[in-house]
Amino acid sequence: MPEVPVDDWLIVLRPDGTVESVQGGAPVTWLGRAFVDIPGAPDALRNLAAELLRAPAQAFVRRQKARCTVATKSVDIELLVVEALPLRRAHTRVDALVARTLDAFVSQARSSRVDLHIEQAADVPPVIVADGEKIAWALATLVGNALRFAQQREEGEGAPHVDVRIRWDGATNEVAFVVTDNGPGMAEKHARWLFERNPADGRSAGLALLMVRDVVAAHRGTVSVESAPGRGTSFTMRIPR
Repeated sequence: MPEVPVDDWLIVLRPDGTVESVQGGAPVTWLGRAFVDIPGAPDALRNLAAELLRAPAQAFVRRQKARCTVATKSVDIELLVVEALPLRRAHTRVDALVARTLDAFVSQARSSRVDLHIEQAADVPPVIVADGEKIAWALATLVGNALRFAQQREEGEGAPHVDVRIRWDGATNEVAFVVTDNGPGMAEKHARWLFERNPADGRSAGLALLMVRDVVAAHRGTVSVESAPGRGTSFTMRIPR
């Protein structure tokens, strides 16, 4: 009896469980989706992914292999969870991180006639364990973008402003950094690809936002965006304490 050919797939996941890349015949429709929730993925493979994602990140790459049946076809699958960035975690004061990051933007906002408002809730923990330099860079990137787009409001639509709010979510044990502008906003079809490469053409909004995504993913956090034409844009970066 002839041997049944076995396909080889390589699936790369980010630390938040989102499919970063696929090779060897794995469905491209899986790109950018949370792997454990993808319909049609074998249960054994989903369970393996969940196990890998729960495992402590003791190396830059977590790796596991398995043979599964996908649509009656036997497939050898190598599953990788790649830490987005090496981190230098340390006890980091939240107020100092925010002040250090935003001080440079105060004069920039004033000279650009943008109202920059910063507010930190009283219940935010004073200290988190994180790579303070990378979180500061990610926050600065979001604030810099917000200042730029706030200035693009049409004349007569009111004064441009940017709000930076730091909140504590006790239910999820996360600090949320929320950056909101009243700029022109954007359609959902554009907003959805700010932190991803569009699988249709491989394009993204730019390297800086992809790096923000990677910094947040390396901390096992999340970053999201809400926007609509004429209603401004709000980014939320959530970092586990």
